[in-house]
Amino acid sequence: MFEIREKTNEQLDTLQHGMNLFHEALSGGRKACHVTRENGDDYDIVYTRNFDYVLPAMPEAYRHLVIYWDFLTYDEEDTAHIVLDQFQNRKKVVFLETNEYTIVIGRILLRDRKDMDLYYQDPRILWFLSESEHLHVGGEVPEDTEEVLFVTAPLGNSYQNTTGNKLSVLAVFQSMFYLQAVTEKPLDKIKYIHMHFDSGLTGIGMIMSHVIRMESIFSHAGWKAYIEGDYIGKYSGRFVRSLLNLPDVPEDADDENTIIYDEILLSRLSVTYNGQHADRIIERKWFKDQLISEMDEYAEAVIGDKKILGVYIRGTDYITTNIYGISKQATVPEMIPMIRNWMDEYSFDGIFLATEDEGILRDMRAEFGSLVKIVAQERFSVEEFKTVKLIAELENEKYAPDEKEEHIEDMTVNYFYAMYVLSKCDSFIASGLSNGIDMVKGFNLDHFRHYYQFSVGMA
Repeated sequence: MFEIREKTNEQLDTLQHGMNLFHEALSGGRKACHVTRENGDDYDIVYTRNFDYVLPAMPEAYRHLVIYWDFLTYDEEDTAHIVLDQFQNRKKVVFLETNEYTIVIGRILLRDRKDMDLYYQDPRILWFLSESEHLHVGGEVPEDTEEVLFVTAPLGNSYQNTTGNKLSVLAVFQSMFYLQAVTEKPLDKIKYIHMHFDSGLTGIGMIMSHVIRMESIFSHAGWKAYIEGDYIGKYSGRFVRSLLNLPDVPEDADDENTIIYDEILLSRLSVTYNGQHADRIIERKWFKDQLISEMDEYAEAVIGDKKILGVYIRGTDYITTNIYGISKQATVPEMIPMIRNWMDEYSFDGIFLATEDEGILRDMRAEFGSLVKIVAQERFSVEEFKTVKLIAELENEKYAPDEKEEHIEDMTVNYFYAMYVLSKCDSFIASGLSNGIDMVKGFNLDHFRHYYQFSVGMA
């Protein structure tokens, strides 16, 4: 992104001020240049790679994921591939800086959202945008309400770490132009997204969540998502398809009309508005009827006619990776007061706890004793993660290849059973956002009497 600076005496290329200024600078690969204006002050523009703004603040475990595209090319006239969903419930946008992206965003909104008012503090915006009754420069800004979006500095809040209505200019821009960035192929030829999970580290909840979300994210362009491969993440394709109803591989899918969805695309779409807000509920229709029938029988045996509080607490690699923002999980001590209060106020007969963390199970049983019921499964402790950070990495370390596949399949079936039993509980408390919650909601369809999801990373 180019920032606007006062003119310096450095030896730089000189460009003419105009509508195509930033495209001209980007196409030449310039990092800085002087800009001359016919009737006004000259200035400089200075380029910083988008990811370099946020890299110092990224947790170490995620620094290999370059979460922002550079956007060396983009077309603000290609309205078919510009997404404005993040503005759909907004009436006003406040820009805290004037730079390449806030200029482009403002230009598009003034053109395509005639009902929206834009507020800039920097009078230099009038060098780039024509005066309009919807363009307000200087003076007071609107109060922070749900109808107002504040577009902040590059290192401001992203869609993964939002305080509500304040969002990084990088996240806002990427949320508008992601369709143009996902491929260098002609966009009018694209029909399909090939979901590709070959790292051996991707869990089943993430796989399912991303298939569903990508259908929604790419529906703006009419692109359909599918999965193909002998292995899907860390699972054999045979095993996954024996349990789940996944989209078939289109007969006409080929290299020209298909985009490969990989880890890079996954990480970049996760910091867009639609990456966070697209429909992500994992409904019953995704599961084979036989599996649903077996899980029904199990849930009936566990719960019967008792009034049970479902509690879902993620630990292990949510702790070891120092995950932050919207996905940060509450700890057992943080959750106990609410769980205790609900147990007393609503007179539950017991707690059904779903967790992969042995320490969390130990702490919950220390507090609530025999009231805590669980699915019998192998669990991990944080202490085991001495040389690794992810569960899948620990599995690679602990199990021989011929043992690992059986272990993974057992763990996955137990995971499905646990999420299903949670969905049959009277009420539900979760430690934070996770793909498992999407599954519980899909099974339950908003029938919980009481529901609460902690969001400790949003303070």
